Amino acid sequence: MFLIRGRRTKFKKAWQLNAPCPNCEQKNTLALSVFTSYAHLFWIPFFSMGRTGAVLCSHCGYTEEVKKTNEEIYGLYNTLKSEVKIPLTYYMGFPLLFIVFFHSIISSNDVRAEKSEYLEHPEVGDVYVFKPTGQAEFMGFRVVDVQEDTLFVHMNMYGSTSGYKMETADVDTSYIDFRIGYPKAELKEWHQQNGIYSIKRKNKE
Repeated sequence: MFLIRGRRTKFKKAWQLNAPCPNCEQKNTLALSVFTSYAHLFWIPFFSMGRTGAVLCSHCGYTEEVKKTNEEIYGLYNTLKSEVKIPLTYYMGFPLLFIVFFHSIISSNDVRAEKSEYLEHPEVGDVYVFKPTGQAEFMGFRVVDVQEDTLFVHMNMYGSTSGYKMETADVDTSYIDFRIGYPKAELKEWHQQNGIYSIKRKNKE
């Protein structure tokens, strides 16, 4: 996956300093600017990278990072930068990551519970995508009859290394018109072993 990540810097505030310019020694010509920066992933801020400062002289054009100037200017910067607060939005990535992670767990549990429900109460038309033990490809079938302890199905003639692609192969012409029986107990065992990728019910309410 291609990750878009990096650092972003934003201007926050500026002051006019009475300190002399380190280059031309003129007074009242230095502007001190304070910036904040944050690390981002896909343009979403994850954490603050602190404050930085720079000076610009309107007389001689001298410009420099505060930390490379002198003690007087650096001391003024340390005093003034406290007026610039780090926005809470600079940390929004971690709460969003937690929400996505928590939602994925809930969704996964819901899907597993739905599979268990469909296995317990199968219906004609249910479509299964599964990966047999020891095989590299997913396979599929459609339920055509439900007996007391057995599901009778039509197998999908196609296979795929992708469970999602196998789901898209659910078209009438993909199924072989030959009935095969699967014991419900065997299907439940597959489910316990995470062998069933999905169960889709077209008439789902």
